[in-house]
Amino acid sequence: MEVAREEGYVKASEWYDWIYDRVERNEPYDRLVSGLMLADLSRLTNDMPWFWTRQSLQEPKDTAMSVAHAFLGIQLQCAECHKHPFDRWTQADFNAFARFFEPVTRTKRRSVVNEALELQLLRSSQVQLQPGDDPRNPVMNWMREPDNPWFARAFVNRVWAGYFPKGIVDPPDQFTPANPPSHPQLLDLLANGFVESGYDMKWLHRHIATSATYQRSWKPNETNRADRRNFSRAIPRRLPAEVVYDAIKQVAAAPGEQGEVRVNLRRRASGHLSMRMAGTHAMKVFGKPDRSINCDCERVNEPTLLQSIFTQNDPLLRMRLADSGWIIEIEDAEETGEPLEINHLIEQVWLRTVSRQPTRTERERAFQHLDESPSVAEGIRDLLWAMVNSKEFLLNH
Repeated sequence: MEVAREEGYVKASEWYDWIYDRVERNEPYDRLVSGLMLADLSRLTNDMPWFWTRQSLQEPKDTAMSVAHAFLGIQLQCAECHKHPFDRWTQADFNAFARFFEPVTRTKRRSVVNEALELQLLRSSQVQLQPGDDPRNPVMNWMREPDNPWFARAFVNRVWAGYFPKGIVDPPDQFTPANPPSHPQLLDLLANGFVESGYDMKWLHRHIATSATYQRSWKPNETNRADRRNFSRAIPRRLPAEVVYDAIKQVAAAPGEQGEVRVNLRRRASGHLSMRMAGTHAMKVFGKPDRSINCDCERVNEPTLLQSIFTQNDPLLRMRLADSGWIIEIEDAEETGEPLEINHLIEQVWLRTVSRQPTRTERERAFQHLDESPSVAEGIRDLLWAMVNSKEFLLNH
């Protein structure tokens, strides 16, 4: 079991690096997905086969649900047994879609059919397959069609939901007639532009990040104070679990180590540590999912009382600050009598935690606390602890 788990970590790291490399060089989204969907499991290529070898994909139905959720933003599981009363999919739709993934799910090596087949592709068309054909090809070709109703929209909507507290369709993985977009023209505008750009992911991020909607203040006024749905203002949100971990690690790092902390993906919770840290107490407290089901709802981003207790009292956080390379350097300087620039240290606390200079009042209170502390190192540690527990540190605002 340990061997299997370690193999899973290795594959997860390879998968992460494969995605990271393509996002970094802005490979078109449809080509990135094609590298997953059409990966050859029988030999080494530049594609990524581990999407198909996951232990959770035991039956073709599991694979069908995973593909629909990941790339189309739709949930098919209810149609496995019956027609959903509020969705379009029937059991026949579900079973036909699952048959496209029978070869790759059964063999985990080859994706070819052994006989001539005619399959319905989610009510879009009838697909003719001949012996030796890869049934994943028509699925990928259909997803790439400019008028596909879900492929581009699902990705655009998920990116939008990453910038805002909600998707234009929310939840982001429930594109159903009973859950229409809140702003259909906006979703059409972005999805059509995304397709016309050649599925350019940077185009999409640029258009969202430079929009007036994204740049609005979190401070409400009388007209939008109660609005949480129409994107009339920014809504403060708690940082995801992995980002909280990485941020605290960077806060505590010695000055000479901060660059390495930022770029070493193997030591970041938002990098290679993601899978290894799944299921740990700290990650559960901050809502990181085990990723055991096909649902965006598995992640919990709401603030809780337990999170406040964790950041204030948990031994893990106290140990992180006690072992801080920066604090140790301050302690060493005090022991050797090296002069310390207190004002600079106070500024560093704020820059490390909330990326700004302290206000005049904050600076005065920090000086007062350091005057009353047994040592400069202990006082700076207290300030770091206080700032890590602040809303400004823990919220995206």
